[in-house]
Amino acid sequence: MPEAKEEEYYVILSQLPGYVNTLNSNINNYFSRFNNEICKKFTKDNFNSNEIYINLCLGVFKFSQYLSQDTLPTADRSAWCKDLDYWLKNELKNIQDNECSNTCIYRKLKLIDPKNYYQINACENEIKDIKDSTFMNIEKLYTLYDNLNKYMNIFFTNDISLCDNAIECVNLYEHQITQCNPQSNNAICDALKKFKDDYNTQMKTDTKCIEVKKKLLYPETEEIAEEGRRYGEDNGLSDRQSSRENADTTDTVSSGSSTTFNIIIVVVVSLVVSKVLFILYKFEAFRSPINNPLQKMKNMWRNINERKNELPIFEQEPENTNFIERRYSIAYHSS
Repeated sequence: MPEAKEEEYYVILSQLPGYVNTLNSNINNYFSRFNNEICKKFTKDNFNSNEIYINLCLGVFKFSQYLSQDTLPTADRSAWCKDLDYWLKNELKNIQDNECSNTCIYRKLKLIDPKNYYQINACENEIKDIKDSTFMNIEKLYTLYDNLNKYMNIFFTNDISLCDNAIECVNLYEHQITQCNPQSNNAICDALKKFKDDYNTQMKTDTKCIEVKKKLLYPETEEIAEEGRRYGEDNGLSDRQSSRENADTTDTVSSGSSTTFNIIIVVVVSLVVSKVLFILYKFEAFRSPINNPLQKMKNMWRNINERKNELPIFEQEPENTNFIERRYSIAYHSS
């Protein structure tokens, strides 16, 4: 039982959504002469007439017939057959209680067309069993490219609602890239890196989805991760470098200005403090010799005034006494 490898499908991921759309369209529109009774018999013989398998049968037969066209480049057939293998796995995983793998289904279908009338052998070497874990990884990347392809239609339709598909690309990518690091060496991380490049290429010419992130990053080195944090999301690399240089210059000037300002403050404060201390010192030295004599003179005059106020009281008494004596005295003449 051949088993599919992830790397084989990652090579065609960018075209895979288109291949699947073509295959689904062929089921309804291509090869109308195909006898649907063949698939009904196939379902009855192998799956108890479960009609879910009818669509699967039609897809394999009609797409095999489509691939047999001479107009289809031979080099592309391998990729188209891998698409058929992916489509088969996707159909089978949605069938409840299914126990048949891709190669199992393919073998049963070949029994219906032993003479290869419907060219079912066209993909015989490309039909392989895909493990569930491998399919999950392929499906994640398929969804990324499906959204990117839908977004790219904006260049033909001018439908800005397709910007939602670009936003979905960013959200899905940034969620999935967390499993990768600069030392990662596995197929899915390499495929995510490839998607990052494809997305960034498309966004270089975008002028319609203003709010959509234009550049995805991959954690290749710490310098690149730092670049993403430094420059942000919305501008081109050259504009971001210029902004960064201007920011660095501003930071340098601000730092120098701050240092100069601090020095000036220290000098001014020192001068003011020195001046104040000098004035206080001089004032104290001047006040001491002047203030003490004044205080002494003040005390002396206060004492003099006190004595003066007391002195007239005692000095006037004799005067008054003499006056009284003169007033009431009788002069006697000697005989």
